[in-house]
Order: sequence, then C-alpha cells, then structure tokens
Amino acid sequence: MRSLEDSCFVKIAQSPEVSLNPQRVERALFSKNATELVRRSTEIGAAGGNGKGAMDTVRLRQKIITKLVEEGRGMAGSFPAPPAFLDKSFTSVSLVNSKIGDSFIRDTLSMRCPMLRSVDLTACFYIRDSAIESLLSRCSLVERLSLRNCRKLTDLSLEHLVRHGKNIAALDIGGCFNITAPGVDALCGLHPNAPRFAELDISGLNVTTHTLEVICHRCRHLEVLRIGFIEYMEDTLKDTLPPLLPNLRSLHVHWNTCITDEFLSWASQAIPRLQDLNLCGCSKVSVDGVSDMIHERQEALEKDGNAGLISAIEKVNVRYTSLSKHDIEALQAAYQGTEIVYT
Repeated sequence: MRSLEDSCFVKIAQSPEVSLNPQRVERALFSKNATELVRRSTEIGAAGGNGKGAMDTVRLRQKIITKLVEEGRGMAGSFPAPPAFLDKSFTSVSLVNSKIGDSFIRDTLSMRCPMLRSVDLTACFYIRDSAIESLLSRCSLVERLSLRNCRKLTDLSLEHLVRHGKNIAALDIGGCFNITAPGVDALCGLHPNAPRFAELDISGLNVTTHTLEVICHRCRHLEVLRIGFIEYMEDTLKDTLPPLLPNLRSLHVHWNTCITDEFLSWASQAIPRLQDLNLCGCSKVSVDGVSDMIHERQEALEKDGNAGLISAIEKVNVRYTSLSKHDIEALQAAYQGTEIVYT
C-alpha cells in the first residue's frame, strides 16, 4: 500500500488544469487507500496509530501546496490548489513564493482558516496592505507572521498589525522596502504585545538608530533580532542593545561592513545566551576574531558550570567574509560543537 502522500501525488495529474480540478483532488485525498491510512493513524492502540490522523492530512495538504508552488502552478493572483485544500483544521500555513493576491487572502485563506497561528507569506509579491487587514481581522490568533519581501506592503500594514494582530510575537518584515522607519517606530511603540515580542526581522529596511532604540526599549524580551543590510556602527550596537542582552539568543547583523573582531569579542562576553550569530557579508571579521569569540564562550561555560546562565555558541554564519577555505576547516576542526556556515 502506498503512503498517504504518495497516493495523493500519484492521483493528481501533472498538468495544472487537471491538478486544479477539485473532484480529482478530493479523490486523491479520500481514495480507498487514503481513507484506510487516515483511519489507521487516527486509531490509538493495536493498529499503531497515534490519534493524529487529522494533523497528518493537514501536513500532507501543505506538502502538496508547496510542491505545486515550486512547480510554478497558478497564474498571477491565484492559488495553485483548490480552496477546499484549506479549512479550519489548519493552524499554520506556508505560501512562500505563491502568486496569490489580496482576493485569495480575503475570500479564501482568512475565511476558511480562522484558527491560524502561524502564517508564512514570504515573497508573495502581489499582496497589498488590504490583504494584511483581512487576514488579521479574521484570524486573530496569529502569533507568527512572515511578510518578508512582500514589496507592495507599506506602513499601513503595520497599522493593521497594531489594530488587529494583538497576539503577534514573531514578525518578519525584512525586505519590505516600502515600510519606513517611522512605521517601524510606531509598530514597536504602539503594538500591545511589543513587550512580549520574541522575534523581529527588519533586515534591509531604511531605518535609523532611533528605530533600534525604540525596539530595544519596548521589545525587551526579544530572543531573535535580525538587522541585516543596515550599517549600524559597532558603538551604536553596544550602546543600544543592552536591554535585550539577557534574553537574546540569535543576532543577525549580516552584510554590515562596520562589524569587526572587536564586536565579536564584545558579543561573546555581553550576550550570555547568544547561540546563533549571522556574520554573512561582514567583510572585516577575521578567522582569529571568530575563533577567539567561540573560545572565550567555551571558557565562560566552564566557569559557569551547571548554573545555566551562559549558552554555547552553536552556529556562526561566515559566508562572504574574508575567511578562506583553510580558515573554515581549521575552525571546524577546533570547534566541532559549533556549526560554521560557509556555503
């Protein structure tokens, strides 16, 4: 018997016209084999099921949506699968690179999936501010939202986030170049959940030092901060970031050519829970700086013992820096517990 996933993929024909036929998709999802597998996975006990059959079918539908998107199915502004693919059992959905428009968000996604908590709309280039209003006004439980590279969005989307997205805790607006510094300032200053934000990505936005000050003052519980493609001076970061330091575990300063080895040494000592540091494109850092940073953290961990106040540095991204292949190999050999990303 084929797996549930294979059963669906086999029954959905390769041509877009047939793939988008709701009747064919329904047969794929509810064929005899598929129904039997769902029954088995739903039953707890002798059949080996775990009672999570409904969750499995949601996961399957997400995989099919992703596959159809990757194959370029659907015209501009359209969804690459029947609307019936989506229903209230979805608590998360990824539509990365989909050619969907405002009407899909308004009439299908927000209407059929009111229980959504995580939504990834990365690189959905056609959506506008009205789509964000429709989504958040009807899906009030959304906690994680990625709008990365949704280039038509403006500060109005941030106003909708303040008004309707009261549960947002993780937000990615990196690459949304029509969003301004005053818009981000207002978001962090006015959003009711800003003090409980856990993740924020503003990479590539034309923001100011004041924006970073507002973020650090209002969003003190941030664990993940991504501020790539922004030329913040090292002293600015050292002076501004302290309110975040007790909780910060991931810091992305990629493509900031102001970053030097001095900042790495400071980060190792000042950010005790730092586990992930993205230095991609930081051309002034050296292999000695990266090595010393990891080594200093290891020494601090030994002194910390079992107190749990300090975390190991688990990942460092050094792509497009001055480090050579030999440097990378030396780091990997010396610090096998740290993932050195270079490709």
